[in-house]
This record gives sequence, structure tokens and C-alpha cells, in this order.
Amino acid sequence: MAFTLDDGATLKNEVGASSYEELELKEHAPLAIRLIELREGLGPAQTFDTAHLRGIHRHLFQDVYEWAGHLRHEPFTFADGSTASMPTMQKTGGQGFARGPQIDRGLDALFAGLKADNFLAGLSREEFADKAATAFATINSIHPFREGTGRTQREFFTALALQAGHPIDFSVVSAERMTVVSVAAHERGDLGPMRRMFAEIADPVRVAALDVALQAIERGGRPDGPHVAPWDHFYMATSEPGQTYRGRFEGPALLGSRIEAFYYRRSHSDEQPLGRAANMCRRTVAYDRRAHPESSLDLLSLRIVVLGKG
Repeated sequence: MAFTLDDGATLKNEVGASSYEELELKEHAPLAIRLIELREGLGPAQTFDTAHLRGIHRHLFQDVYEWAGHLRHEPFTFADGSTASMPTMQKTGGQGFARGPQIDRGLDALFAGLKADNFLAGLSREEFADKAATAFATINSIHPFREGTGRTQREFFTALALQAGHPIDFSVVSAERMTVVSVAAHERGDLGPMRRMFAEIADPVRVAALDVALQAIERGGRPDGPHVAPWDHFYMATSEPGQTYRGRFEGPALLGSRIEAFYYRRSHSDEQPLGRAANMCRRTVAYDRRAHPESSLDLLSLRIVVLGKG
């Protein structure tokens, strides 16, 4: 009853990959094409229910997995006659995700709630971010697919946000930040970091600050691996109102001749947890003025991006 090849680690796949690393490389091109199709409206009907979520997964992964679009607890028969299902699932060392029939019940309850909430339309941006974050965390804790839940739900919520009138942009969310906020919600029941992330990615001003900073890091850094951005291992967020941050100044991020954002690496001795660094407002940043004459600029009027290791 395995989804994997004989090595027990590599998922059975349609791209001829025989190792995890090879699968990561070979899935990239077909996934990129299917993602473009989705965003051009060539995916499933946007009904914002289980069928819609499954349809997104099916469209994204149709070239990679035979079982694309199937929920993990449903028995699946491969073309070679072997079968697989995964009613229980958990990350190494973490709490388990929804089990068996809990998956169907959890999705049904979630989507019924979204429907009752008019699919989050007609809300203020703050209300939208709060409710969307809660729903996102719920799907993550259900984890309905054997692989690809994260990518599928990001596309689902991108479409949901657009029709609700509050477009969101996951492209400025690093892999490290997504991991931190997801673990906080699932393992500790702490939705704060997830809500702050949604508040940021629904705010064009904050998205712009993050985008400028990550582009600056990308110009000066090297990726750790294929399809991994140089900034992906940082927790990146805009700073919180009234909060003083201490860390090593990394440099200004420039857009043309204008400084759009400062970014700095926060100190390990900083008492504020990384998840708190999430709102854009006036703030103070402490660093060595003698080493960095740029500090003579009015930092309180600049957008500041916090970098940190999770």
C-alpha cells in the first residue's frame, strides 16, 4: 500500500525520476506550465469547495503523479495494479494531520463555513486576512494530499482572495516563513504568525517592500539548490509597529536611485520571537551608525524588512 518506489522515499511518478532529488528537478517544468494555465483560467471551475481543491491538485500535478487530484486516504490503484492509501500522516517529530474520514469531514466543514461567509467577500482587509489565515491553517492541518498540499492550497487561496477583492501575493513568502507559520498553527495552535503573514501579503505596500528586499538579496546571493531562491532560508517580514529590533545591518535595497527598503539580520539575542515581525508602520532599528553611514537617513520613513533564521 505504498505511494513510493522501492527506496521507500521517492514517490512513484510519471517523469521517470528514481530519486527524490531527480524528482524535484524533473517536476519543475511541467508544474510551471500547469501553474501558468491555472492563472490564465484554464483550471477547474472556481466553486471553492472540495471539488475545486481536488481539481487544482489534479491540474497542477497531472504530469507528475498518477494519483493527482485524489485525497490521500482514498485507496488508489496504479496502472501497474499496485494500490496505495495514507489515512494517517505526520511530519517527522510533529503532530499528526487529519486521519481517514476526518479529512472529508474537515474539508466539508471548512468549505461550508466559507460559503456561509460569502467566500470572504465584503470584508475589510483586516477581517479578510484573519479569516483567510484561519482557513489556510485548517487545510494545512487536514493535509488532504499525499504530496502537494501546500502548493495546491496557495493557488486555492490566491483565487479565493481575488474574488473576495483582496488579492494576495505568496511570491514574497520565503520557504522558511511558510514553515514557521504552518508549524506554529498546527503544532501549537498559534495562529498569530499565520494571521500576520496574511495581513502582509494582502497589503500591496508591504508586498512591495518585501519584493524590493528579496530582489536585493537575490542579486547578491547564490541559491542553495535548484529552484531555491537565496532568500528562501530566511524568515522575511516587514517590521512591527513601535518595536525596536536589534541585529546586523545588511544594507539598503534600491529601486532605481531611491531607497525603498532597508533589510537587516536580526540578532539571536533579540527577545522578540521571529513571528512577531509582521506589520508595517513607523519603527526604530538599532545598528552600528559608524560602520554604516546610511543610518543618517530617516529610518522611520523607510520600509524595513526583517531577516532571520527560523
